[in-house]
Amino acid sequence: MIGFRGKVVLAFEENGSSKIGVRFDRSVPEGNDLGGLCEEDHGFFCSASSLRLECSGGDDVDKLAVNELFEVTLNESKSGPLILFVKDIEKSVAGNTDVYASLKSKVENLPANVVVIGSHTQMDSRKEKSHPGGLLFTKFGVNQTALLDLAFPDNFGKLHERSKETPKTMKQVTRLFPNKVTIQLPQDEALLLDWKQQLERDTETLKAQSNIVSIRSILHQNGLDCPDLETFCIKDQTLTNESVGKVVGWALSHQFMHSSGVLLKDAKLVVSTESIKYGLDILQGIQNESKTLKKSLKDVVTENEFEKKLLADVIPPSDIGVSFDDIGALENVKDTLKELVMLPLQRPELFCKGQLTKPSKGILLFGPPGTGKTMLAKAVATEAGANFINISMSSITSKWFGEGEKYVKAVFSLASKIAPSVIFVDE
Repeated sequence: MIGFRGKVVLAFEENGSSKIGVRFDRSVPEGNDLGGLCEEDHGFFCSASSLRLECSGGDDVDKLAVNELFEVTLNESKSGPLILFVKDIEKSVAGNTDVYASLKSKVENLPANVVVIGSHTQMDSRKEKSHPGGLLFTKFGVNQTALLDLAFPDNFGKLHERSKETPKTMKQVTRLFPNKVTIQLPQDEALLLDWKQQLERDTETLKAQSNIVSIRSILHQNGLDCPDLETFCIKDQTLTNESVGKVVGWALSHQFMHSSGVLLKDAKLVVSTESIKYGLDILQGIQNESKTLKKSLKDVVTENEFEKKLLADVIPPSDIGVSFDDIGALENVKDTLKELVMLPLQRPELFCKGQLTKPSKGILLFGPPGTGKTMLAKAVATEAGANFINISMSSITSKWFGEGEKYVKAVFSLASKIAPSVIFVDE
């Protein structure tokens, strides 16, 4: 069915891993009617990864989003009055005349029971005065809509750092919605302090809600469920998809290790809150260890100027940014490095007795330029959780007699202080 055109008519929100029902413009091999949603042989269940949006330009995608937004708005307005809030309205029209024209047309043709409220954060030092007549509702044809322009001064804080808006964009916003209300910061110090505290609480609430949505999304994608997930309140950070994936993996391992049976709900494996908490605790422990490692580097006492100079170039494992997954092929080399370098760093107790009393202390990586030698060394440090010291012969040699030896000595004395560590000598 490569090259066939169609429209998505059936999606399962509760299970992101399910296939999507698509109604194609013509009959397809082994097609069906999607349960009566389309003509016979015109429907087919496809995986989301096999579908491509027909329009390739970013502008077309934005126009499609505007059309879908107002289509939903019109449908919802049939059941009663509706307020549509568009956050950061300037971002929707900046540098995109097609989207602006589409948005303007949609707003002008909204029914009378729909009001559009948009927000704009003003980041420059100019403070616009409010309209003398206060808030006005301007007619667009036979309809009434309004823009409440939420203008904040530039000391709003880091929560809303945005680039300075161009005059052209602001003119478009003003023409689109001429009515505005300027909201200033509280002038009273007590009220200002209370306002800032409310912002902090709102930020924590948004983080907690976002984290719950992310965890539930990953659970659904993998056919899992946790009914009491909302009992968690993770408000100190915003979890990335990678972190959430790790948490779910650890939770699933804990579930299989400590659960006597398998509990299914709606064909999904139920993961207990205890297992989710176990995964979150592991993530928190790793993050705390990383923070402690960064702090410990700052607290290292250097004996001389040579160690002090080298300490500035030490990279903690959390900041290296290279893992074995970033390196294609070289699987045999990776396995060798895991056995000879990573194992002694991660499991030093194995080398205290028996035949493994002499772990390898040095590895020579040789090959043509561009074959990944530096990336392999960085990946080893990342995977082993070791500090990375990258030096070249030019950085530890000197024209002055005796200083080269002092640099070499400083490299190994510093590496011992911040162990575990990996020293990479380039060329």
